[in-house]
Amino acid sequence: MAASSKDRRVDGLVVEEIDGELLVVHPGTGEAHALNGASAAVFRACDGSTSRAAMVELLAERSGLPADEEILHLALSELVDAGLVVAGSPVSSPSRRQVLRRLGLTVAAAAALPIVETMMVRPAAAQASTPSGSQPVGAPVGAPVGAPVGAPVGAPVGAPVGAPVGAPVGAPVGAPVAVPVAAPVAAPVSPPMAPSSVNTPPPPAAVPAGPGPGPKTLDLTYLVVGGGGSGAYSDGDSGTGGGGAGGVVTGTATAAIAGTYRVLVGAGGDFSDGGNSTFEPYALAVGGGFGLNDSSPVARSGGSGAGGSSDNYVVQAGGGGTAGQGHDGGSGAGYAPHGGGGGGGAGVAGSSGTEYAGGAGGAGVATGMPAAVVAAYVGGGGGGGGFPGGPGGIGGGGAGGDTGAAGVAGTGGGGGGSRDYFQQGGRGGSGVVVISYATPSSGVIGGGGTVFYIGGRTYHRFSSNGTFTIS
Repeated sequence: MAASSKDRRVDGLVVEEIDGELLVVHPGTGEAHALNGASAAVFRACDGSTSRAAMVELLAERSGLPADEEILHLALSELVDAGLVVAGSPVSSPSRRQVLRRLGLTVAAAAALPIVETMMVRPAAAQASTPSGSQPVGAPVGAPVGAPVGAPVGAPVGAPVGAPVGAPVGAPVGAPVAVPVAAPVAAPVSPPMAPSSVNTPPPPAAVPAGPGPGPKTLDLTYLVVGGGGSGAYSDGDSGTGGGGAGGVVTGTATAAIAGTYRVLVGAGGDFSDGGNSTFEPYALAVGGGFGLNDSSPVARSGGSGAGGSSDNYVVQAGGGGTAGQGHDGGSGAGYAPHGGGGGGGAGVAGSSGTEYAGGAGGAGVATGMPAAVVAAYVGGGGGGGGFPGGPGGIGGGGAGGDTGAAGVAGTGGGGGGSRDYFQQGGRGGSGVVVISYATPSSGVIGGGGTVFYIGGRTYHRFSSNGTFTIS
């Protein structure tokens, strides 16, 4: 057996982990593959440096199967045939029946043998482009960005090794698949997202906390965005305030391996403030404030404050933002027909309304993360209602108008304010939490959310509540 197999994963794959099993989408071919626990363990180990001898031991540890080279070759042959792995040396193709007869496996052990199931085929993905650079987290608004929000981009990627496998083999893979893994199926899956080569600065390498093999901690970078507040409804022929953006918190943390961390993602406000988002115990981003209309006594504060309105020709100030997370909303005009103030953004305060026009929502901040993972900007304030309505702030803010537009989901953008009689303001955009780290060469794996392996880093995006784990 060779000292190092140099088996490696194919670049550009998008991987989602569900209870120790994997759904792997190949954007280049459009194929989606379901990997059971045993196949997932081998797939993760194909990093171009782990020896096949080590893979045999790892597969036995993770799956409960015997430590047998033929079982490894069964997994590798299926992964190579599926186009997910490039073999560094010849791979035999034993049949499942041969393995069962030679090893005399029980029925339960036989069910744990590696399975790679191709679930559907879509037309090949369009050729992606690669941006020339990116901005650091929280960069000033207006700096050049490598790609527009949500633009598909493509580049070589890497992936971690050794994820724990504990889910029963043959169980449903997850949301996209509702049948046992072993059964051929043509169930729909989410469209593949092309990865990016955005050059985010890598954090320091994990530092061992004491003697023994491998690191004891993992250095993380996180982005936490609260839900945006909704724009106000109009109870007269006057513009109302735009919703404040959800607060934006970025930072780094050194987390213990074998740790479990709760993640909560704030909902966008619906005639209300936005919900808070948290990455416990490291960060809490406050939801954006709900916009103000003529009947409201005070504009709502939040991660960013809501835009103000007016009350009997008295200027109503916008709500206040949370220090370090967002900015104040703009004031409403003090005369009729007045425009409502723009909601505050994570990067800039909202603009005040004028005699007719609504104020612009405050601009958000750049994420500096790949477009496949999260929007280039988050935390834009909602525009104030008016004639015309104020534009939403970059970063997902909804525009104001006769009827306010909704903030963009996954950005914490505030909803736009309304102007026409009894029209609803736009609801706020939901928040998002992204946790990333330098992809370990072996032995450490994070779990939870939707996982992306891009440019030597691993990203976990949470669009709803969940748990981030390190093992």
